[in-house]
Amino acid sequence: MSKDRPSLLQVYISFYTIVESMWEHLKIGQFPFYDSLFPSSLKVALAYSGALVDGRISSGGIIQATFLESLVKRVDNIFAELPNLKANFVRYLGTGKWPDAQSDAVLLSWYLQWYSIPPPLVVASTVEKIKRRAPTGVSMLPLLRLLLPTTHLVGLMEIEKLQMMPMRS
Repeated sequence: MSKDRPSLLQVYISFYTIVESMWEHLKIGQFPFYDSLFPSSLKVALAYSGALVDGRISSGGIIQATFLESLVKRVDNIFAELPNLKANFVRYLGTGKWPDAQSDAVLLSWYLQWYSIPPPLVVASTVEKIKRRAPTGVSMLPLLRLLLPTTHLVGLMEIEKLQMMPMRS
């Protein structure tokens, strides 16, 4: 078991370095990562590491849990700070159209994968089901959680926020 720990530490350091490098490049307007599978690979690695921490694979430790939480939080913060992402997300869910710029499209793809947000038609259908049955002014979040169980809470909150925005014509 101790043989695996140094390699796991190396994986953690590698993930954190990749995430920080991505953020530094994005801040200066460079976009070195066009791999749309990056977030999925990171999520798989985090799920594996989470299984180690939870003891589903073998025993984990507090350092692993703390590291995983900090890495996830860092990715969440990066998404929150990207200037065009929210507008592109709103447009995508409303129209199904991807951003024209390749870098914006890849970032939106990463965002959708990271938070497991389903395609616009699925979101629209789900929201319509809820609106027909739920009273106006009541939070949609519990029903969104029930109907979109694989979508991360952050994604569900963003979907709910969009429903509260005034409609544009």
